[in-house]
Amino acid sequence: MPKEEKISMLSLIILVGFFVAVVFHYVQGVYLGNGYPNNTFLFHPEPRFSDFYNVVFANTDLNPYMRSDPMMQFPFMNITGYIFSLLPYPSTSVSLLSSSRKRW
Repeated sequence: MPKEEKISMLSLIILVGFFVAVVFHYVQGVYLGNGYPNNTFLFHPEPRFSDFYNVVFANTDLNPYMRSDPMMQFPFMNITGYIFSLLPYPSTSVSLLSSSRKRW
């Protein structure tokens, strides 16, 4: 099978799988009346945009894996979170807001 046909077949499989997942979750939510997490394959919407702060607060004692809610991140992210956890809370948020404004 040539490379182009393999790519087309794989793309079709992914597209059909995504469509089936969307239809399945739509049926779960609308027709069966199931709530979160059965009616979506997305994450819980409440902690959105808090990825950085969760890592910072989990690494205050440099032991993110032995907590009641373990934070599974790569070691570099844990070290970065620990460095930011050494800063006082207002300066951390000011530094993040000022750096995010420069990107926009």
